[in-house]
Amino acid sequence: MKKNMILIFTLLIGLSGYVYAQDYDSDFNNVKVYIQSNEFLKAEDALKTMNENYPDNLDVLSSLARVLFWQKKYDESIEVYQKILKIKEDDSVKEEMEKVVIAKTLLQADLLLKDNKENEAEILLKDLFDSGKEQYESGYKLGLMYIRRREYDKALDMFTELKTLFPKDVDMAGFYIDCFILKRDTETAKKNLSSLPDDIKEALSKNRPDIFYKLTKNSAKLSGGTYVFKYSDNTQYEVNAGLGLVQKINPLTLDINAYNISRYGLNDTQINVDAYSKIWDTMWGFVSLSISPDAEFLPQSVFGGEVYYGYKWLEGSLGYRRMNFKDASVDIIMPGIIFYLPYEFSLTEKAYILLNNTYSLSSTLNYALNYQFSAYYSFVWGQSAETIRTIEDIQIPVISNTLGGEYRITPNFSISGEVVYESRQEQYDRYGFMLFGKYWWY
Repeated sequence: MKKNMILIFTLLIGLSGYVYAQDYDSDFNNVKVYIQSNEFLKAEDALKTMNENYPDNLDVLSSLARVLFWQKKYDESIEVYQKILKIKEDDSVKEEMEKVVIAKTLLQADLLLKDNKENEAEILLKDLFDSGKEQYESGYKLGLMYIRRREYDKALDMFTELKTLFPKDVDMAGFYIDCFILKRDTETAKKNLSSLPDDIKEALSKNRPDIFYKLTKNSAKLSGGTYVFKYSDNTQYEVNAGLGLVQKINPLTLDINAYNISRYGLNDTQINVDAYSKIWDTMWGFVSLSISPDAEFLPQSVFGGEVYYGYKWLEGSLGYRRMNFKDASVDIIMPGIIFYLPYEFSLTEKAYILLNNTYSLSSTLNYALNYQFSAYYSFVWGQSAETIRTIEDIQIPVISNTLGGEYRITPNFSISGEVVYESRQEQYDRYGFMLFGKYWWY
Protein backbone atom coordinates (compact mmCIF):
# COMPACT_ATOMS: atom_id res chain seq x y z
CA MET A 1 0.00 0.00 0.00
CA LYS A 2 2.73 2.37 0.96
CA LYS A 3 4.60 1.60 -2.28
CA ASN A 4 1.46 2.31 -4.28
CA MET A 5 1.01 5.72 -2.61
CA ILE A 6 4.61 6.67 -3.39
CA LEU A 7 4.13 5.62 -7.00
CA ILE A 8 0.92 7.63 -7.35
CA PHE A 9 2.57 10.69 -5.75
CA THR A 10 5.53 10.42 -8.10
CA LEU A 11 3.21 10.18 -11.12
CA LEU A 12 1.27 13.25 -9.96
CA ILE A 13 4.45 15.28 -9.59
CA GLY A 14 5.62 14.23 -13.05
CA LEU A 15 2.21 15.01 -14.53
CA SER A 16 2.14 18.46 -12.94
CA GLY A 17 5.65 19.14 -14.24
CA TYR A 18 4.55 18.08 -17.71
CA VAL A 19 1.50 20.37 -17.56
CA TYR A 20 3.72 23.19 -16.24
CA ALA A 21 6.15 22.72 -19.12
CA GLN A 22 3.30 22.58 -21.63
CA ASP A 23 1.79 25.83 -20.32
CA TYR A 24 5.21 27.52 -20.33
CA ASP A 25 5.94 26.46 -23.90
CA SER A 26 2.46 27.47 -25.03
CA ASP A 27 2.81 30.92 -23.42
CA PHE A 28 6.22 31.44 -24.99
CA ASN A 29 4.93 30.40 -28.40
CA ASN A 30 2.19 33.04 -28.07
CA VAL A 31 4.84 35.66 -27.25
CA LYS A 32 6.83 34.67 -30.34
CA VAL A 33 3.71 35.05 -32.53
CA TYR A 34 3.06 38.52 -31.09
CA ILE A 35 6.67 39.58 -31.70
CA GLN A 36 6.69 38.25 -35.27
CA SER A 37 3.55 40.29 -36.02
CA ASN A 38 5.02 43.39 -34.30
CA GLU A 39 2.33 43.31 -31.60
CA PHE A 40 4.81 44.30 -28.92
CA LEU A 41 2.23 45.53 -26.42
CA LYS A 42 0.51 42.13 -26.42
CA ALA A 43 3.91 40.47 -26.10
CA GLU A 44 4.70 42.74 -23.14
CA ASP A 45 1.42 41.89 -21.37
CA ALA A 46 1.95 38.15 -21.97
CA LEU A 47 5.52 38.26 -20.65
CA LYS A 48 4.48 40.22 -17.54
CA THR A 49 1.86 37.55 -16.83
CA MET A 50 4.49 34.84 -17.35
CA ASN A 51 6.81 36.67 -14.98
CA GLU A 52 4.12 36.41 -12.28
CA ASN A 53 3.68 32.68 -12.97
CA TYR A 54 7.40 31.94 -13.41
CA PRO A 55 9.18 34.52 -11.22
CA ASP A 56 12.89 35.13 -11.75
CA ASN A 57 12.87 33.10 -14.97
CA LEU A 58 15.80 34.53 -16.91
CA ASP A 59 14.38 33.72 -20.35
CA VAL A 60 11.12 35.50 -19.51
CA LEU A 61 12.91 38.52 -18.04
CA SER A 62 15.34 38.78 -20.96
CA SER A 63 12.49 38.65 -23.47
CA LEU A 64 10.53 41.25 -21.50
CA ALA A 65 13.54 43.60 -21.40
CA ARG A 66 13.95 43.34 -25.19
CA VAL A 67 10.24 43.90 -25.90
CA LEU A 68 10.27 46.99 -23.68
CA PHE A 69 13.38 48.21 -25.53
CA TRP A 70 11.70 47.78 -28.92
CA GLN A 71 8.82 49.94 -27.67
CA LYS A 72 11.32 52.60 -26.54
CA LYS A 73 10.28 52.06 -22.90
CA TYR A 74 13.89 52.47 -21.95
CA ASP A 75 13.55 53.06 -18.19
CA GLU A 76 11.39 49.94 -17.73
CA SER A 77 13.78 47.91 -19.88
CA ILE A 78 16.76 49.03 -17.78
CA GLU A 79 14.92 48.05 -14.56
CA VAL A 80 14.33 44.53 -15.92
CA TYR A 81 17.99 44.17 -16.96
CA GLN A 82 19.07 45.30 -13.48
CA LYS A 83 16.81 42.63 -11.97
CA ILE A 84 18.43 39.99 -14.22
CA LEU A 85 21.91 41.08 -13.11
CA LYS A 86 20.89 40.72 -9.46
CA ILE A 87 19.90 37.13 -10.17
CA LYS A 88 22.99 36.34 -12.26
CA GLU A 89 26.00 38.38 -13.32
CA ASP A 90 26.35 38.13 -17.09
CA ASP A 91 28.51 40.26 -19.39
CA SER A 92 26.20 39.75 -22.36
CA VAL A 93 23.30 41.13 -20.28
CA LYS A 94 25.41 44.15 -19.34
CA GLU A 95 26.12 44.76 -23.04
CA GLU A 96 22.42 44.60 -23.88
CA MET A 97 21.57 47.00 -21.05
CA GLU A 98 24.29 49.38 -22.32
CA LYS A 99 22.52 49.49 -25.68
CA VAL A 100 19.33 50.55 -23.93
CA VAL A 101 21.15 53.26 -21.96
CA ILE A 102 22.67 54.59 -25.23
CA ALA A 103 19.27 54.58 -26.97
CA LYS A 104 17.78 56.46 -24.01
CA THR A 105 20.56 59.08 -24.20
CA LEU A 106 20.01 59.58 -27.95
CA LEU A 107 16.26 59.96 -27.38
CA GLN A 108 16.87 62.52 -24.62
CA ALA A 109 19.12 64.47 -27.00
CA ASP A 110 16.45 64.41 -29.71
CA LEU A 111 13.83 65.73 -27.27
CA LEU A 112 16.17 68.52 -26.15
CA LEU A 113 16.85 69.48 -29.76
CA LYS A 114 13.10 69.50 -30.43
CA ASP A 115 12.68 71.92 -27.49
CA ASN A 116 15.53 74.12 -28.87
CA LYS A 117 17.78 73.23 -25.92
CA GLU A 118 20.79 72.72 -28.16
CA ASN A 119 23.46 73.36 -25.54
CA GLU A 120 22.09 70.64 -23.24
CA ALA A 121 21.74 68.25 -26.19
CA GLU A 122 25.31 69.00 -27.25
CA ILE A 123 26.65 68.06 -23.79
CA LEU A 124 24.77 64.73 -23.82
CA LEU A 125 25.85 63.83 -27.35
CA LYS A 126 29.46 64.92 -26.86
CA ASP A 127 29.79 62.89 -23.65
CA LEU A 128 28.38 59.85 -25.44
CA PHE A 129 30.65 60.33 -28.46
CA ASP A 130 33.78 60.90 -26.35
CA SER A 131 33.04 57.80 -24.25
CA GLY A 132 33.47 55.69 -27.39
CA LYS A 133 30.40 53.62 -26.49
CA GLU A 134 28.41 54.96 -29.45
CA GLN A 135 29.90 57.28 -32.04
CA TYR A 136 27.87 56.84 -35.22
CA GLU A 137 24.50 58.33 -34.18
CA SER A 138 25.90 60.75 -31.60
CA GLY A 139 28.54 62.08 -34.00
CA TYR A 140 26.04 62.31 -36.85
CA LYS A 141 23.59 64.32 -34.72
CA LEU A 142 26.38 66.60 -33.48
CA GLY A 143 27.62 67.24 -37.03
CA LEU A 144 24.14 68.12 -38.30
CA MET A 145 23.55 70.38 -35.30
CA TYR A 146 26.78 72.29 -36.03
CA ILE A 147 25.75 72.69 -39.69
CA ARG A 148 22.34 73.96 -38.61
CA ARG A 149 24.05 76.48 -36.31
CA ARG A 150 26.40 77.43 -39.17
CA GLU A 151 29.40 76.38 -37.05
CA TYR A 152 31.08 74.89 -40.08
CA ASP A 153 34.54 74.40 -38.54
CA LYS A 154 33.06 72.24 -35.76
CA ALA A 155 30.97 70.36 -38.32
CA LEU A 156 34.04 69.70 -40.47
CA ASP A 157 36.02 68.43 -37.46
CA MET A 158 33.19 66.06 -36.54
CA PHE A 159 32.60 64.66 -40.03
CA THR A 160 36.36 64.33 -40.58
CA GLU A 161 36.52 62.06 -37.52
CA LEU A 162 33.37 60.19 -38.55
CA LYS A 163 34.73 59.64 -42.07
CA THR A 164 37.85 58.10 -40.49
CA LEU A 165 35.81 55.90 -38.14
CA PHE A 166 33.36 54.81 -40.86
CA PRO A 167 35.30 54.99 -44.14
CA LYS A 168 32.69 53.01 -46.12
CA ASP A 169 29.73 55.10 -44.99
CA VAL A 170 28.28 57.16 -47.85
CA ASP A 171 26.41 59.64 -45.61
CA MET A 172 29.55 60.55 -43.66
CA ALA A 173 31.52 61.06 -46.88
CA GLY A 174 28.74 63.26 -48.25
CA PHE A 175 28.51 65.53 -45.21
CA TYR A 176 32.31 65.72 -45.03
CA ILE A 177 32.33 67.21 -48.55
CA ASP A 178 29.29 69.36 -47.71
CA CYS A 179 31.27 71.09 -44.97
CA PHE A 180 33.84 72.39 -47.46
CA ILE A 181 31.05 73.63 -49.74
CA LEU A 182 29.41 75.46 -46.83
CA LYS A 183 32.80 77.00 -45.96
CA ARG A 184 32.94 78.25 -49.60
CA ASP A 185 35.99 76.07 -50.24
CA THR A 186 34.70 74.36 -53.37
CA GLU A 187 38.18 73.51 -54.67
CA THR A 188 38.97 71.38 -51.62
CA ALA A 189 35.48 69.86 -51.86
CA LYS A 190 36.18 68.86 -55.47
CA LYS A 191 39.54 67.35 -54.57
CA ASN A 192 38.04 65.31 -51.74
CA LEU A 193 35.19 64.14 -53.96
CA SER A 194 37.64 63.07 -56.67
CA SER A 195 39.78 61.16 -54.15
CA LEU A 196 36.89 59.03 -52.88
CA PRO A 197 36.77 55.34 -53.90
CA ASP A 198 34.72 54.74 -57.04
CA ASP A 199 32.00 52.80 -55.20
CA ILE A 200 31.50 55.67 -52.71
CA LYS A 201 31.38 58.24 -55.53
CA GLU A 202 28.82 56.15 -57.41
CA ALA A 203 26.69 55.80 -54.27
CA LEU A 204 26.91 59.56 -53.66
CA SER A 205 25.76 60.30 -57.21
CA LYS A 206 22.60 58.29 -56.45
CA ASN A 207 22.01 59.22 -52.80
CA ARG A 208 23.39 62.78 -52.71
CA PRO A 209 23.04 64.31 -56.20
CA ASP A 210 22.82 67.75 -54.54
CA ILE A 211 26.60 67.64 -53.95
CA PHE A 212 27.25 67.44 -57.68
CA TYR A 213 24.81 70.30 -58.32
CA LYS A 214 26.49 72.44 -55.66
CA LEU A 215 29.96 71.84 -57.10
CA THR A 216 29.04 72.82 -60.66
CA LYS A 217 29.62 76.48 -59.86
CA ASN A 218 31.02 77.70 -63.18
CA SER A 219 28.38 78.81 -65.68
CA ALA A 220 27.64 80.57 -68.95
CA LYS A 221 24.43 82.60 -69.12
CA LEU A 222 22.20 83.91 -71.89
CA SER A 223 19.51 86.42 -70.92
CA GLY A 224 16.83 88.51 -72.56
CA GLY A 225 13.72 90.43 -71.67
CA THR A 226 11.60 93.48 -72.16
CA TYR A 227 10.05 96.17 -69.95
CA VAL A 228 7.17 98.56 -70.55
CA PHE A 229 7.28 102.15 -69.30
CA LYS A 230 3.67 103.30 -69.02
CA TYR A 231 3.37 107.10 -68.86
CA SER A 232 0.08 108.98 -68.64
CA ASP A 233 0.36 110.14 -72.24
CA ASN A 234 2.55 107.53 -73.94
CA THR A 235 4.24 104.13 -73.66
CA GLN A 236 7.95 103.39 -74.03
CA TYR A 237 9.75 100.07 -74.22
CA GLU A 238 13.09 98.73 -73.06
CA VAL A 239 14.73 95.63 -74.53
CA ASN A 240 17.54 93.85 -72.67
CA ALA A 241 19.93 91.19 -73.93
CA GLY A 242 22.96 89.83 -72.15
CA LEU A 243 25.74 87.27 -71.92
CA GLY A 244 27.39 86.15 -68.69
CA LEU A 245 30.22 83.95 -67.48
CA VAL A 246 31.04 82.73 -63.97
CA GLN A 247 34.45 81.10 -63.60
CA LYS A 248 36.41 80.04 -60.54
CA ILE A 249 40.08 81.05 -60.73
CA ASN A 250 41.58 80.43 -57.31
CA PRO A 251 41.25 82.26 -55.00
CA LEU A 252 38.68 84.33 -56.89
CA THR A 253 35.34 83.65 -58.54
CA LEU A 254 34.81 85.97 -61.48
CA ASP A 255 31.32 86.96 -62.62
CA ILE A 256 31.54 88.71 -66.00
CA ASN A 257 28.47 90.11 -67.78
CA ALA A 258 27.84 92.11 -70.94
CA TYR A 259 24.50 93.82 -71.51
CA ASN A 260 22.89 95.65 -74.39
CA ILE A 261 19.93 97.82 -73.40
CA SER A 262 17.71 99.74 -75.79
CA ARG A 263 15.50 102.49 -74.37
CA TYR A 264 13.93 105.72 -75.69
CA GLY A 265 15.47 105.09 -79.11
CA LEU A 266 18.93 104.92 -77.53
CA ASN A 267 21.20 101.90 -77.30
CA ASP A 268 23.78 101.42 -74.51
CA THR A 269 26.19 98.55 -73.87
CA GLN A 270 27.73 97.77 -70.48
CA ILE A 271 30.42 95.33 -69.31
CA ASN A 272 30.45 94.35 -65.64
CA VAL A 273 33.04 92.32 -63.67
CA ASP A 274 32.52 91.14 -60.08
CA ALA A 275 35.37 89.35 -58.28
CA TYR A 276 34.30 87.28 -55.26
CA SER A 277 36.61 85.87 -52.60
CA LYS A 278 36.49 84.27 -49.19
CA ILE A 279 38.29 86.51 -46.70
CA TRP A 280 38.22 83.99 -43.85
CA ASP A 281 35.89 81.26 -42.65
CA THR A 282 32.98 83.52 -41.75
CA MET A 283 33.72 86.47 -43.99
CA TRP A 284 33.57 86.92 -47.75
CA GLY A 285 33.11 89.77 -50.18
CA PHE A 286 33.46 91.08 -53.69
CA VAL A 287 34.65 94.07 -55.66
CA SER A 288 32.81 95.29 -58.73
CA LEU A 289 33.64 97.31 -61.85
CA SER A 290 31.35 98.28 -64.74
CA ILE A 291 32.19 100.32 -67.81
CA SER A 292 30.07 101.81 -70.58
CA PRO A 293 32.21 104.68 -71.91
CA ASP A 294 29.80 106.03 -74.51
CA ALA A 295 26.62 105.49 -72.52
CA GLU A 296 23.77 107.95 -72.89
CA PHE A 297 21.49 106.78 -70.06
CA LEU A 298 23.48 104.02 -68.31
CA PRO A 299 26.32 104.98 -65.94
CA GLN A 300 29.59 105.28 -67.86
CA SER A 301 31.47 103.65 -64.97
CA VAL A 302 30.63 101.96 -61.68
CA PHE A 303 32.96 100.66 -59.00
CA GLY A 304 32.53 99.44 -55.45
CA GLY A 305 32.38 96.37 -53.29
CA GLU A 306 30.64 94.60 -50.46
CA VAL A 307 31.74 92.57 -47.42
CA TYR A 308 29.67 89.90 -45.66
CA TYR A 309 30.24 88.51 -42.17
CA GLY A 310 28.34 85.47 -40.87
CA TYR A 311 27.51 84.57 -37.30
CA LYS A 312 25.30 81.54 -36.65
CA TRP A 313 21.95 82.25 -38.34
CA LEU A 314 22.80 85.87 -39.25
CA GLU A 315 24.93 87.45 -41.93
CA GLY A 316 25.68 91.16 -41.91
CA SER A 317 26.92 93.14 -44.89
CA LEU A 318 28.24 96.58 -45.77
CA GLY A 319 28.85 97.86 -49.25
CA TYR A 320 29.78 100.96 -51.22
CA ARG A 321 29.12 101.88 -54.84
CA ARG A 322 30.20 104.88 -56.94
CA MET A 323 28.27 105.51 -60.16
CA ASN A 324 29.46 108.04 -62.76
CA PHE A 325 26.83 109.10 -65.27
CA LYS A 326 27.31 111.33 -68.28
CA ASP A 327 26.36 114.46 -66.34
CA ALA A 328 26.34 113.43 -62.67
CA SER A 329 27.74 111.04 -60.07
CA VAL A 330 26.17 109.07 -57.23
CA ASP A 331 27.67 107.54 -54.04
CA ILE A 332 25.72 104.78 -52.30
CA ILE A 333 26.26 103.11 -48.92
CA MET A 334 24.57 99.69 -48.56
CA PRO A 335 24.22 98.17 -45.06
CA GLY A 336 22.28 94.93 -44.84
CA ILE A 337 21.50 91.83 -42.83
CA ILE A 338 20.45 88.30 -43.80
CA PHE A 339 18.36 86.12 -41.49
CA TYR A 340 18.60 82.37 -42.15
CA LEU A 341 15.19 81.00 -41.22
CA PRO A 342 13.77 77.48 -40.78
CA TYR A 343 12.49 75.42 -43.70
CA GLU A 344 15.08 76.72 -46.18
CA PHE A 345 13.87 80.34 -46.07
CA SER A 346 16.08 83.40 -45.69
CA LEU A 347 15.21 87.07 -45.38
CA THR A 348 17.49 89.85 -46.62
CA GLU A 349 16.96 93.39 -45.36
CA LYS A 350 19.00 96.06 -47.08
CA ALA A 351 19.21 99.84 -47.19
CA TYR A 352 20.51 101.86 -50.14
CA ILE A 353 21.60 105.22 -48.76
CA LEU A 354 22.50 107.79 -51.39
CA LEU A 355 24.75 110.60 -50.22
CA ASN A 356 22.41 113.10 -51.84
CA ASN A 357 20.04 112.35 -48.90
CA THR A 358 17.75 109.87 -50.65
CA TYR A 359 17.38 106.22 -49.80
CA SER A 360 15.44 103.03 -50.45
CA LEU A 361 14.73 99.95 -48.32
CA SER A 362 14.64 96.45 -49.75
CA SER A 363 13.20 93.21 -48.31
CA THR A 364 13.86 89.94 -50.13
CA LEU A 365 12.43 86.58 -49.09
CA ASN A 366 14.37 83.64 -50.56
CA TYR A 367 13.28 80.03 -50.61
CA ALA A 368 15.27 76.96 -51.67
CA LEU A 369 12.94 73.97 -52.01
CA ASN A 370 15.92 71.75 -52.76
CA TYR A 371 19.18 71.85 -54.68
CA GLN A 372 17.24 72.17 -57.96
CA PHE A 373 14.63 74.86 -57.32
CA SER A 374 14.83 78.26 -55.69
CA ALA A 375 12.59 81.32 -55.69
CA TYR A 376 12.52 84.84 -54.31
CA TYR A 377 10.22 87.80 -53.80
CA SER A 378 11.55 91.33 -53.33
CA PHE A 379 9.75 94.47 -52.19
CA VAL A 380 11.39 97.90 -52.40
CA TRP A 381 10.17 101.21 -51.11
CA GLY A 382 12.07 104.45 -51.11
CA GLN A 383 12.94 107.83 -52.52
CA SER A 384 15.03 106.19 -55.24
CA ALA A 385 15.36 102.79 -56.89
CA GLU A 386 17.63 100.13 -55.39
CA THR A 387 18.73 99.10 -58.90
CA ILE A 388 20.02 102.24 -60.52
CA ARG A 389 20.43 102.05 -64.25
CA THR A 390 19.78 105.67 -65.22
CA ILE A 391 20.08 109.02 -63.49
CA GLU A 392 16.30 109.24 -63.21
CA ASP A 393 16.37 106.18 -60.94
CA ILE A 394 17.72 108.37 -58.12
CA GLN A 395 15.25 111.18 -58.73
CA ILE A 396 11.84 109.49 -58.51
CA PRO A 397 10.39 107.65 -55.47
CA VAL A 398 9.61 104.00 -56.14
CA ILE A 399 7.56 101.05 -54.96
CA SER A 400 8.81 97.86 -56.60
CA ASN A 401 7.82 94.18 -56.60
CA THR A 402 9.95 91.42 -58.12
CA LEU A 403 9.21 87.70 -58.25
CA GLY A 404 11.72 85.23 -59.63
CA GLY A 405 12.85 81.63 -59.61
CA GLU A 406 15.37 79.16 -61.01
CA TYR A 407 15.13 75.46 -61.84
CA ARG A 408 18.16 73.23 -62.42
CA ILE A 409 16.93 70.71 -64.98
CA THR A 410 20.19 68.76 -64.71
CA PRO A 411 23.50 69.53 -63.00
CA ASN A 412 24.53 71.20 -66.29
CA PHE A 413 21.41 73.15 -67.35
CA SER A 414 19.06 75.60 -65.66
CA ILE A 415 16.32 78.01 -66.64
CA SER A 416 15.19 81.02 -64.64
CA GLY A 417 13.12 84.13 -64.90
CA GLU A 418 11.72 87.10 -63.06
CA VAL A 419 8.79 89.48 -63.40
CA VAL A 420 8.87 93.08 -62.20
CA TYR A 421 6.28 95.71 -61.43
CA GLU A 422 7.32 99.18 -60.30
CA SER A 423 5.38 102.31 -59.57
CA ARG A 424 7.43 105.51 -59.89
CA GLN A 425 5.22 107.89 -57.92
CA GLU A 426 2.86 109.44 -60.48
CA GLN A 427 5.44 109.60 -63.26
CA TYR A 428 5.06 106.13 -64.80
CA ASP A 429 4.67 102.43 -64.11
CA ARG A 430 7.32 99.97 -65.22
CA TYR A 431 6.66 96.28 -65.68
CA GLY A 432 8.20 93.43 -67.61
CA PHE A 433 10.20 90.23 -67.42
CA MET A 434 13.63 88.67 -67.92
CA LEU A 435 14.44 85.11 -68.93
CA PHE A 436 17.75 83.33 -68.35
CA GLY A 437 19.33 80.12 -69.53
CA LYS A 438 22.53 78.74 -68.02
CA TYR A 439 25.00 76.02 -68.78
CA TRP A 440 26.96 74.82 -65.72
CA TRP A 441 30.19 72.91 -65.42
CA TYR A 442 32.40 71.44 -62.70
